This record gives sequence, structure tokens and C-alpha cells, in this order.
Amino acid sequence: MSSAAMTMNDEPVRSRAPALDGATLILASSIVLLGLIMVTSASITIAGHDGEPFAYLERQLLLVLIGAALAGLTFSIPMQRLEQVAMPLLLLAGAMLVLVLLPGFGHVVNGSRRWLRIAGINFQVSEAARVLTLVYIASYAVKFEAALRGGLAGLARPLALLGVMALLLLLEPDFGAATVLFVTGFGVLFLAGARLRYVLMMLLAAGGSMVLLVLFSSYRMRRMTAFLDPWADPFKSGFQLTQSLIPIGRG
Repeated sequence: MSSAAMTMNDEPVRSRAPALDGATLILASSIVLLGLIMVTSASITIAGHDGEPFAYLERQLLLVLIGAALAGLTFSIPMQRLEQVAMPLLLLAGAMLVLVLLPGFGHVVNGSRRWLRIAGINFQVSEAARVLTLVYIASYAVKFEAALRGGLAGLARPLALLGVMALLLLLEPDFGAATVLFVTGFGVLFLAGARLRYVLMMLLAAGGSMVLLVLFSSYRMRRMTAFLDPWADPFKSGFQLTQSLIPIGRG
């Protein structure tokens, strides 16, 4: 086949718009719609006291539109470009996690320094940092697939990275975000070809460390065992459980 013919055959592929997965799009839209309904139902009475019963709904709709625009922008970025900027994105994630710990930058809410205040809006750093870290982990898995499949040595670099990021999250403290990062990171490495026995071994080690963190922290222990007797501390560790009885009681 001539080079001209190959160019003509490749042209439609290059100009083709990114393919959308219909099932994923429907599921995501359904979850967003359900969330909007729940927010409106839970807030309409309180917001009505100020004369704007749909104030929370309007705010959430604005955030949904911003999120959809950012999602569309992210989706249009070629995977090759993401691989090229994976390291800068990782450095950005690390910088944000360090910055939020510094007095004067991190905003403290309920004893945790997890937020940066930007233009009057609290931005939770861990949400973005986790995604950016996983982008790098995925990029590493592509570039060093052979080493990753070869043995434990190929896992050392991403595991060390996950450990550092989890430590920064624990300093906020944000135990939940650190746990989610570890689980999703191990999942990416396993799907990329890391040997199952090494992944299980590292998961057991990480799980044991998490258990120790819970056992040696009275706050985390109360959070983990609050379901046993939520009424023992109904306004703190048992707050969510006791409040959940209100909508159940109201039908």
C-alpha cells in the first residue's frame, strides 16, 4: 500500500472525535441527578427560612456545570500528553499536600488541616492529589511494564511513592484519603501486571500498618467502633448514625 493511501486511511482516525462510553455516561448522570435531588430534599426547608428554598440546588448546579466542563476538558487531553506531564502533575500533587500543612496556607476545619482557601472557596487538596498521583502510577506502569511484571524490584518505586503521599495525607490528618489512595494504587499496579503474590504481600503489610494506626489513635478507634453504640457520643463520632434515624423516622 502506498504512503498516500496510508495517510488517507489514517486521516479519519486522527479527526475522529473521542468515543464516549454510553453506559458510563448514563451511570454518572444518574448519580449526579440523584445527588441533586437529595441535596434539594435535605436543604429546601432550611434554605426556605432565608426566602431562597432552592439556594443549595442552584449552588450545586453551578458546581455540576463547572465539573462537567472540567471533565470534558480532561477527556479531550490525549493519553500521550498525560504521560508526558505525569511527573509535573505528581510534583504539583506533592506541593499541594505540603502547602496545606503550612500555617497560613492550610485551612483548619474540625481539627483537620485539609483545605486551601481559593477565591473564598475551600478546596480539599487530597481529592486532586490522589488523582494526580494515580496518573503518575499509571504512567509508570506503562513505561516500566517489564520491570513491574518482573518482580518485587519493579514495585519498589511506586510503593515508596504511595507511602510518601499517604504519610502526607495522614499528617493532615486524612486517614480515609490515605486508605483510598493505597487501595486504588495497588489496584492499578495489579491490573498493570504486577505479580499477585507481591501485591497481596504489600496489601497485607499496608493493611497491618493501617490497623496499627487505628489501634494507637483513640480518635480513629472511636470512629471505627461508633456503630456499636452511636448514642454514646451522638454529636461527634456517632453524629452521622444518629442523624440517619431522622429521615428514616420521617419516611
